[in-house]
Amino acid sequence: MPPAPVEHFRQEIQCLDEAVHGKQITSHHLRIAMAYEHMAVGTQQLGKYEEAFTWHGKNLEILLNHHPDAANDISVTYLLELVLGNAQSALEKNSKDFQTCRARNFALRVLGNVRLTQERWDDAFTLHKRAFEYQVRTWGETHFETGVLCHRMGCYYERLGEIDIAINYFRAALSIFESTPVSMESHLVRTRYKLGADLTSLGNVDEGKRLLRLAKEGRETLRGTPPHVDDSITFYDALVPYCAW
Repeated sequence: MPPAPVEHFRQEIQCLDEAVHGKQITSHHLRIAMAYEHMAVGTQQLGKYEEAFTWHGKNLEILLNHHPDAANDISVTYLLELVLGNAQSALEKNSKDFQTCRARNFALRVLGNVRLTQERWDDAFTLHKRAFEYQVRTWGETHFETGVLCHRMGCYYERLGEIDIAINYFRAALSIFESTPVSMESHLVRTRYKLGADLTSLGNVDEGKRLLRLAKEGRETLRGTPPHVDDSITFYDALVPYCAW
């Protein structure tokens, strides 16, 4: 359902159309022009720029052809046209920029994965760290792909023996996977296993065992693998497609 102001403006236009059909006012009455402009502003506020331009064009046609003396109204109309144009241009540019950034982030992540398979650990870490920084800057700290890179960063710090830092990254990844509307079940299961294992190794046995139990139950749900079979991170990594690492 449209927001209340836009719905009100639609009803206003409908009532004026009925008045035109009943020959109570002309089709180029100034009130109709103003109603069109109301709709232009309302839809523009919702980011519906194409629709806003349509209503704006109808308003401008009436004013220029039938009310050329309405100088103030025409000035406001041209001002809105400038605002609409700038807003739409900014939206299109931002959209392209975001898509470019996303492609760059993905490329860095995949190249980092390739370096992992080559056991070029330092190169992989550098690439994934750059991807993580770009990802957070572009999409924020709660985006599901940020979670993927949080997990990867945790793995690096775990390998460096900096388990406390690794745990922080794994917790961040887990929080994202648990709250995102995007289905990330395999990532969720894998991160629970990693975090559970690290917490257990540091003596936080209760939370660690709880997460390991949830990970095993999750893997059994996804793959049908009994909890006691192939109980190592290698098999939990296999839950996540290579391209989604």
